[in-house]
Amino acid sequence: MEKPAYPIYASKNGISGVVRFRYDVDAQGKVSQMRITQSSPDHLFDDAVIRAVAKWRFEQNKPAKNLSMTVYMKAAKPALVVAP
Repeated sequence: MEKPAYPIYASKNGISGVVRFRYDVDAQGKVSQMRITQSSPDHLFDDAVIRAVAKWRFEQNKPAKNLSMTVYMKAAKPALVVAP
């Protein structure tokens, strides 16, 4: 499964968040519908999650409805670089 790309704004500002959503998988194994049920901070990570989920693939001929997923986006602390 493709992981969402971390938005540049969120990364630069050390912002973490969460996106909860429900999705359906069609008979071809592709996500056919996605419904975001919670996003915090509001909408900041939505586009990144939507783009990643669109690339997900599942086993064919096993459609499913109303699956749920929570994606936690955690900001990494900036690394300290010491110049010689």
